[in-house]
Amino acid sequence: MCGCGEITSRHTLKTGHILLVRRGRRLAKLRHIGEKVTAESSTIGSNVKIGDRVKLNNVVVMDSVSIGRNAVLQIISGVGATIGEICNLKDCQVGGMCMVASGAKTVEKGERGVSCLID
Repeated sequence: MCGCGEITSRHTLKTGHILLVRRGRRLAKLRHIGEKVTAESSTIGSNVKIGDRVKLNNVVVMDSVSIGRNAVLQIISGVGATIGEICNLKDCQVGGMCMVASGAKTVEKGERGVSCLID
């Protein structure tokens, strides 16, 4: 895992295979970074795939994680986890090698039912 404690303010990820911070410091080699990805106060491991228009806020993403497009995350994810497209997850943990179905979201206070499915 690269970048622990080093990403502390707003940053924009640039297209390519390297995570860059505002001062141009290289933190981790990524497998793929989509367009319009933003991260705030986040730590990202190596060999991670991040889809287009993903928003990461105060997350820890371990190595070899795959995140689908249009996801909004505020989580901790384990090594090798797969998070589907259009997921909205916050204040939860995704275990290593687990898969979160596309369209999953965490239940907000006051809502009924469970809408976050993990295979």
